[in-house]
Amino acid sequence: MSSPRRLAGDLEEPIGDDGADPVVRAIGRVAMPHAREPHDAWLARGLLWCLLCRSLLIPVWWVDGQRAYSCGPRCVQSDLAAEPVESQLLLGALIRFAVAAGGCAYTGPAVTAEEMSRWRACAPRDRRCVLLAAYPRIEINERGEIRPVWRHLSDADVHPM
Repeated sequence: MSSPRRLAGDLEEPIGDDGADPVVRAIGRVAMPHAREPHDAWLARGLLWCLLCRSLLIPVWWVDGQRAYSCGPRCVQSDLAAEPVESQLLLGALIRFAVAAGGCAYTGPAVTAEEMSRWRACAPRDRRCVLLAAYPRIEINERGEIRPVWRHLSDADVHPM
């Protein structure tokens, strides 16, 4: 399934060649939040990694006004609509938050002191903070499915491949 076309007017001018993202080098622009958005509405910004092209997905706007994440023109991966992806990730993160806070029965990995400290520092109404506390990254496989890498299960290096 192909993605709707992106708005061309929502792209910024080139930002230079000082280690810029490959998308910036490839197309000379980077997709950014729409000007009408008063805050950063991109909850998963910097977390979504494509396993096909091994790069960060960037926020884009579709012509119909919907938010999405995209690898850009160099990858065959379809764009991902932002709201369903963010909702699924947020639900999982909030469930883990409840488990870490001791609000429900759980038989999985124990909550460590480090994880408890991380969740205590996180405001549960700050959706971006909740996602960052739960996941160091979210991988997108070749079928476009999201595969969260849980922070509490990942003691090893959490940097992208």
